Amino acid sequence: MTDYRDNLEIDLKNLAVDILKKWKLLLAGMVVGCLLGALYLVSRSVVEVDDSEEPALLQNVSEQDAVALAMKLSVKEKSDADLAFAAYKKTLELNDQVDSLSPEAQVELIKATEDALTAGSAFTTDQKAYYRALFASDSELASAVVADIAENAENEENTTTTNAKNADAKSFIKYAAVGTFAGLFIVAVILALKYILTPVLKTEDDLRVAFRLPIIGSISSSSDTSTALIYSGIAACAQRAKAKKIYLVSSSDDEVITSNRNKMSGMFEGKEISVIAGGSMLTDPSVIDEIVTSDGVILFEKIGKSLYEDIAREIELCNNYGVQVVGAVVIK
Repeated sequence: MTDYRDNLEIDLKNLAVDILKKWKLLLAGMVVGCLLGALYLVSRSVVEVDDSEEPALLQNVSEQDAVALAMKLSVKEKSDADLAFAAYKKTLELNDQVDSLSPEAQVELIKATEDALTAGSAFTTDQKAYYRALFASDSELASAVVADIAENAENEENTTTTNAKNADAKSFIKYAAVGTFAGLFIVAVILALKYILTPVLKTEDDLRVAFRLPIIGSISSSSDTSTALIYSGIAACAQRAKAKKIYLVSSSDDEVITSNRNKMSGMFEGKEISVIAGGSMLTDPSVIDEIVTSDGVILFEKIGKSLYEDIAREIELCNNYGVQVVGAVVIK
């Protein structure tokens, strides 16, 4: 059997054209990919926000008063907590007048804030409880702290919401684009694999390169403009092979192939060369009886219909019976 597999080549241009012909499938893949990308983003963006938290400063304030808590601290621990509380209280007072502060007072504000942060960062658990109790014992100061924290939290939430909306818009575009290209790529790969793995005739070069057959010409299934050229080509091939009787066969009984064989055979009626339209030698035993009495055969094969394996068997049968394959006609 002809080792056509070793000679088969993939025509990338024809592959691209074949894929583009399936543009509806490509478009469907892009749409599905875009939707999946958007759904994936939505599934990730579901976030629960808990607004029930109280300001951390006044959470879990002990029922004991500041005096009782102070008794649990050493002199230095109590002094550090008192200094931190005084610094924070001074910070709040200065903040209320920040617009009218002198440069010296603004420096004092910064220094007081730093002192409060530095002192509070190393507190023990008991110091923290005492520190909270100092704020809780001063209702006016506690209210100011809570209001300040709430205002900062609201501003931060508004900023976060705005940033989140901008990020969501960018993320939507990103995931939708990724999904679109992924869908397009997957569909294109599937179509390419189907093209490559389907063992049917795809181009004229398959016969010319893989099976080493001379191509007489090609016929479009929707046009008769090439019929005269095919007629002249068959006549020239017959003359070169000194053949008086040519048999037209194919590996398929497709109606289009049969119609073109019969049409070409009719054009040679009354001519010196006898051209007979046969059937498929793979399904009609009488065709073999006919071709052994001919001077050569011409294969009529259709792109997208004729199987590589059947063409190879066809050529093998001709070789086994000593029948010359004069050439091939490709039907598109």
